[in-house]
Amino acid sequence: MHARRRRATDTPLGGTFFHVDQGLCGPVARVWLLSNKTHRTMRTHTLLIALLSTSLQAQTTHTLVATDFQFTPDLLTIEVGDSINLFLGAGHSFTQVSATTWNLGQGYPTLGLDIGVFPQATEHMLAPQTPDTLYYVCVPHVNMGMKGRIVILPSTIGMDESALSNAPLYPNPVVDRLRIPGAIAFRARLYDPMGRMALDAPVRGGFVDVRGIASGQYLVHVLNAQGGLLQREVVLVLE
Repeated sequence: MHARRRRATDTPLGGTFFHVDQGLCGPVARVWLLSNKTHRTMRTHTLLIALLSTSLQAQTTHTLVATDFQFTPDLLTIEVGDSINLFLGAGHSFTQVSATTWNLGQGYPTLGLDIGVFPQATEHMLAPQTPDTLYYVCVPHVNMGMKGRIVILPSTIGMDESALSNAPLYPNPVVDRLRIPGAIAFRARLYDPMGRMALDAPVRGGFVDVRGIASGQYLVHVLNAQGGLLQREVVLVLE
């Protein structure tokens, strides 16, 4: 018996907007019919669903594969503007859930982004539009631990990497005040390993106060007054 086919749609949920690219007039999502024994491509179909906006320019394309009852990789860190090629094996789903539902190892309630289940392997393109952490599961196999996360960091597209400061932030590790070199440093934003902004604070006298945030590693973005990126570095905060 074939698994029920669900519809894949553009879904704005949890602060993150994903385009599921399955169009005919742009990049095409392919449905591969695979041999159960050899996994060899037999033929190709195309799906008529929403197109990915042609104005969206991806920085980096990542690959996410759902097969053998696992997502590989199950933790993917990207930036806004990156794209993800999702290869979904037959009988699997890519279903967005809340952090609470994900931690409980459950598949319901869903948050709306729900791709699959298809009776054959499919290929999809995802493009995040806002920083966030997306929690997802394979509903039919979540009880086997088939789940993953996508951490979406702010975009640095258009930034001249050679123009970023090479002067280190110090002290590192830091307990209270982090020294920010550079006369035009205006703000500092710290992101935790889940991609959540833990601190957004002004730079005063060349320092930013990190007291009050939990111990751990953080990605620091140093910005000028116009919001341009001056520097990025990983620091360790100690309480």
